[in-house]
Parts: sequence; structure tokens; C-alpha cells
Amino acid sequence: MALYVVKFGGTSVADVATMQQAVTHVLKLKQHHHQVVVVVSAMGGETDQLMALLSSFQDLTNSPEVDVLLSTGEQKTTAIMAMLLTQSGQAAQSLQGWQLPIITTDQATRAQLRDVKCEALHQLLRANIIPVISGFQGITEAGRITTLGRGGSDITAIAVAAALQADQCILFKDVEGIATGDPKIIPAAKLQAQLTYGEILEMTSLGAKVIQPRAVELAMIYDVPLVIQPTFSQGQGTQIIKHRCVNEHDSVASIVLNDQESKICLLKFPVTIKAKLKLIQHLNAHKVKVDMFLHHGPLEDSAYSTLTFTIANTDTHTALALCNEIKDDIGFKECIVHHKVAKISLIGIGLKSNLSIAAQVFDVLVEMGISLYGFSSSELTLSILISSTYALQVVQRLSLLFNLQH
Repeated sequence: MALYVVKFGGTSVADVATMQQAVTHVLKLKQHHHQVVVVVSAMGGETDQLMALLSSFQDLTNSPEVDVLLSTGEQKTTAIMAMLLTQSGQAAQSLQGWQLPIITTDQATRAQLRDVKCEALHQLLRANIIPVISGFQGITEAGRITTLGRGGSDITAIAVAAALQADQCILFKDVEGIATGDPKIIPAAKLQAQLTYGEILEMTSLGAKVIQPRAVELAMIYDVPLVIQPTFSQGQGTQIIKHRCVNEHDSVASIVLNDQESKICLLKFPVTIKAKLKLIQHLNAHKVKVDMFLHHGPLEDSAYSTLTFTIANTDTHTALALCNEIKDDIGFKECIVHHKVAKISLIGIGLKSNLSIAAQVFDVLVEMGISLYGFSSSELTLSILISSTYALQVVQRLSLLFNLQH
């Protein structure tokens, strides 16, 4: 007998008929005499509707009442799921985050996990009752309801699996698993049977939407056996593991496109470390996340250069204002914003040491006559920054070149 934590996302619990499919997966595990803990998201679109209710209020950034409202979506789902399981002949009981409890920090809408208490879960499992837990929710030491941010149900599921030392955590999604690229961009993208924690973390941090990045970090830290599995078919999905076999001729596992970025260039920026430190500290103090950071060669007087960084489109206005705030203090000349940029990232094992991969990417850009704005690499990722005008064409070419399509 094994212990499984299974999580169903919003599209997998969109309505009662859809939830019946989820119930089938749970009952299948129970038929093999396994213990099962269920984690659910709000019904598809529910959280967006709750967010819309907030539009008539101003400056709710730090209001704990926002969390109280947003947490109600998952409460509804747990009740319906528990009733469906009970109706099918399997005893179940709903549990909200505060009933376990799942202890968190107190940041509104983005709380961090502190602890997961498991006694209530153990009691139900011993009585052969399936716990149905609200994902996304937590509670502070002071007793205030909190939420974990978008995708927070993934975090809940993996945290519960880690706390229970579950044999496996299955995240049921509305996709067959994790593909070599976004099927909306690459319709013939291949399904990945296995990926490493490192690869999936790189993919999610670069913009792939299949799982919450913080959840992947938790799975990696606590070595949680993890599977991404389809809700609406019997496919095997994608297994997330520590290591996988790879050869140097097939080291690229996937490609990710992020065309929701802007490029900010700071002209005649001082080359000193002190100047860069001031800029980074100022942006960080206002929670602005910088992506690629590029320093061009010095100008004629050698004391200045052009400093470029990329940033999410949603943060561009804020970042530009912050740069102008400290322009005179740092002593650079001007801020220029380029909105139509895209970052294309190859993810795989040993990309930094395999120079032939970078050479092939550059060859494609030369052949297509496309300018390269920036380039970065790590052991698992090789990223290029180009005009978004050509992004889809480049993604298609690279996915064919590296055998990422059927």
C-alpha cells in the first residue's frame, strides 16, 4: 500500500461533470488499496471572478481581506469533491488550509510556507477517509487566512506530500504532460516522458506555465517523487526525477518562448560596481525583478558603457520610473525602452559546455538575418534575446533543428 497526494487544477474541476473524471482517478488508486490525499484548486475561472470583485476597491495590496475573499473558491471545490467521493461509496472529508493547519507568513496574496501540520490527515487516513484539502490556502500564527499566490495549489500539494513523506505526488492537468515546447506554438511538440527537477525549474522560471516554480523548488528540496499526469486521458504523463540519461547529441530537452518582456538600455552608464549596486538595490527595494543583465563594452572615454536589462512588460513602467529617479545620483545619460523583444531559451543538460549548441543557434540567426540583442547560458539553459517580430519563426526553426517535434 502506497500513499499518494493527488492535485486537480482549475480546468480539472471546472464543473461537476469534470470533477467526476477527477473522482475516477482517485477511485482507481483506491481500488489498488492505496491511501490518497486530494488537493484541489478553485473551479476554473472562479479566482478570476473573485479578482474582478476587487476592481472597485483601491490600494488593496497589503489587505488581508483580499486573501479571505480569494480563498473561498477552493472551499467550494473541496465540499463538492468530498460529496462526489462520498456519493461514489468512498468516505471523504473536506479540509481548509486553516484546519490542518498550513502555517504561512502574513504577506497578502503571496504568503510563504512555514509548516504543514499532518495530525488531522493521519487521523482521517487511519479511518480510511480521503482528506480533500483546499489548495492555495494557509493561515498565519495569528490566525489570519492567507493565500500562496497564483498556482498556489501546486505548492500546497507538494508541501503536503513532503510533510507526509508520500510515495508520489501526482499533479493532474488538462495536458498530456510536459512537452518539448508550447503546443500552441509548436503543434507537433513531443511529450517528455521524463525531465529532471533542474530542467523543469528552468522551464517554469522562464515562462512555461505547466507548474508553479516555487512548487518545483519544494519538490527538489524535499525530494518529492512528482508526476504531471492528464486528467482527461489515461496517458502516463511526465515524471520529474533527479537524473535522466542523456547523450551529447540529444541534450536539448525543450524550448521556451517569452515574448512578454521589454529591454531597458541605460546610456553612458558608469562602469563602476558601485553604480550597478545602486541600480540593483533600488529596483530590488521596489520588488522589480530583472531578467537578463547585459553590459556592453566601454565607450571612448572608457569610464562609461551601455547597461541593458530585460524585464517583464508589466513592470516596464515602474522600472523606467525607478531608473529616472536615480539617474542623476548614478550619473548615466538616458533611459531607452524597447518593447518588442523576445527571449527564446533552450533547456537541457550540459548546454554551457556543449558549444556546438550555441554555434547552431547563431548559425540559424545568421541564416535568417536576425540581430542578436543578448545571450546568456548556464549548465541547463541557453537564452537568446531577439526582436519579437521573428520569435515564432526562430522557435519553429530551432525546434526542428534540435529534434523537438514529431
